[in-house]
Amino acid sequence: MATEDFTTYTEVEGANAVITIDANTIDCDDIRNDEISHVSKDFTADYFAGDFEFLVNIFADASGHIGIYSYHGVWALANAVADLDALGVANANYLAVGWLREGAADKYIRLQESDGGDGGTIYSDASAAITEGIWYYLRIKRDEAVGDFGTLTCDIYTSVADRTNEENAFDNLTIPGGLHTAKRDWRYLYGMLSFTHSVNSIGSWFTVEDLEIVSGGGEPPGGSIVPILLDPTRRRRV
Repeated sequence: MATEDFTTYTEVEGANAVITIDANTIDCDDIRNDEISHVSKDFTADYFAGDFEFLVNIFADASGHIGIYSYHGVWALANAVADLDALGVANANYLAVGWLREGAADKYIRLQESDGGDGGTIYSDASAAITEGIWYYLRIKRDEAVGDFGTLTCDIYTSVADRTNEENAFDNLTIPGGLHTAKRDWRYLYGMLSFTHSVNSIGSWFTVEDLEIVSGGGEPPGGSIVPILLDPTRRRRV
């Protein structure tokens, strides 16, 4: 399938954020920890069912541009529209991949499942430390034949050529123990979303490019559908 056209997605931009969208790129400047930002598309209920595979390329700007104590999504599936924290507080289900910086030094890419059937428990796997200023090329897959409820993986590469062979991966992430409590179908695809909390106002600068639905999904969405919005005032720390 072709890469996604981000100009058909819905953008919510924090007061200080600058999100620039063209057909295949989302440039994110100053995505702050204390503001809500996300770019999503409604594919209609249960659109992403069964096995699926996505490709996406991500880039963090110069050193220090992944803000301290940040977790900002660069891909996600959910059944509501909100930032990652609001989804979690509401015990909503979602799958996500994002930049993670827990302290002053190391930065990672994290694969994450929020399981509403288990009280909003977060299951995750983080990569080896990444380097800002270079592109990473991701392959994200769900295989529902593995385990009770399927498995979710994210293979990370440092070139497009490497992504043709799993053995060339910089790192391979998987949700520990497989996906949890149920096989779920998904409605909303995100090109980016913040994890919004009040710990600090430090921003992050990054780019998401060439999001492709390789396999999975139903008929292309059409019409105007009112999104399910969650309360953004309810917060918890990651």
